[in-house]
Amino acid sequence: MLKRQIQSKLTVVEYLEGEKSAKIRHELIDGELYAMSGASERHTLITGNIYAELRQQLRGNPCIPFIIDLKLRINDDFYYPDVMVCCDDSDREDPYYRRRPTLIVEVLSKTTQQYDRGHKADIYRALPSLQTYILIEQDRVDVEVQCRSEGWISRHYYLGENVPLTSLALSIPVHEIYDRVESGEITEWLEKQVAEAVSLDP
Repeated sequence: MLKRQIQSKLTVVEYLEGEKSAKIRHELIDGELYAMSGASERHTLITGNIYAELRQQLRGNPCIPFIIDLKLRINDDFYYPDVMVCCDDSDREDPYYRRRPTLIVEVLSKTTQQYDRGHKADIYRALPSLQTYILIEQDRVDVEVQCRSEGWISRHYYLGENVPLTSLALSIPVHEIYDRVESGEITEWLEKQVAEAVSLDP
């Protein structure tokens, strides 16, 4: 993220009004704007894949997944999680943000991973509503899941495994999260699956 130079700190009202017409998204932290950098193809695919899986599996469920553009408000700060799932039907005071997510997903990049694993993780995990925090690597296959019920201990999932999301009573195959993401690791795994299927075919 790049800090945008402004003469004085913005109020919440000024920020929300400005974001409605802004050409790029900004997070608001301590009254200061931080421009969101553009996402890579891998980042976009992974974000879309996990959102699509959540949307499909949560049909008819009161929990609703949101992708990228809906803000998360924490006190007077605003963030743009890659994906979040909100289950509290009363959390609708404003159509442009939510306050009480149950699950948050961040897709990591070289420039954001330290922030997403450190300062931002601490802020997110302090939310009483948050039950699950997911960190997804985009340059290699690695899905890290942290759950409040387990004291935020990190558990990692790889190709061939399912990612359990106990707070939502569902799971997502790791290969679906990385669907169409070009990677030697993924290509090798897919070729192995095809070879095994052929060997089992009578």
